[in-house]
Amino acid sequence: MAKRRASESNGDVSKKPKEEDSDSEGEAGNPEETITEEMNINYEPDQMRILVDSFNEFCESNESATVKSLEKLVTEWAEKRKAENDSYIDITMFCQDYRRYLKTAMKVSIMGINDSSRITLRYLQDEKALVNFKDFPQKPPQVIQIYIKRNNLSKQLHELASAYEAFKNESKEVVEEVQEIHKQQEREYAQALLNFLTIHPHLTTNQITSIDSRAKSILKRIDKPSGARRSNATGKKKDPETAFSLWARTKADKYRDLSDEERDAKLHKKFAKLSSSELKLLEELAMASG
Repeated sequence: MAKRRASESNGDVSKKPKEEDSDSEGEAGNPEETITEEMNINYEPDQMRILVDSFNEFCESNESATVKSLEKLVTEWAEKRKAENDSYIDITMFCQDYRRYLKTAMKVSIMGINDSSRITLRYLQDEKALVNFKDFPQKPPQVIQIYIKRNNLSKQLHELASAYEAFKNESKEVVEEVQEIHKQQEREYAQALLNFLTIHPHLTTNQITSIDSRAKSILKRIDKPSGARRSNATGKKKDPETAFSLWARTKADKYRDLSDEERDAKLHKKFAKLSSSELKLLEELAMASG
């Protein structure tokens, strides 16, 4: 009995029920351990607090900026500090520490409820939250995707060049058929966006504006008279095709549950893992299409 009491008084919790272990208080009990053992920081908290305060003041006029553009913003801020003869900032080290401190600060177990509610509310008010609606319309596939499906062609990357070449040499009737299907799907998508607005009357102004602008832009483009389209084509040069843009078309149905920004980041991450032979093929194809 004495040994048992001694074990309990020494804090032996190895036999504690699992549900108690996962309680939020257990997670929050050792935030200092997380910081010292995992973060490997460059700027101590007191130094970082002063720097973040200065950085936050610099970013106040740019509320639309996200953490994705952190390096760009920090570079601009560091240049401003240099021009004003403020202390030197190591951009790489600051960005590393910023993300490390942010990760710790965002732990659910230690975040203040007011802060978490403010962050959640800001997200829910933004257009990025629209993809969380179960009935939010999905973008239609690209023309080449429709053509691949129509002809039961392979979706594999190494077959993409063949698909583009085949479509390029297709008869006028087939090309017009595929383009008409795409046009009809885009029209249905635009109408679905407008219907979405009537079904959900409690959207924010930002969300309503985003959806309305997207729908009207699509309808304006697909219903433009052929003469106006030709005039516009001669007056404005189309952006050149790139290896990434070609590859991204093959992933038209991927990651549609993410916001445009998050989806783009995900695609770039996947694209960076392509083999050299795949990249070479895409680059050659992009040059040929240009």
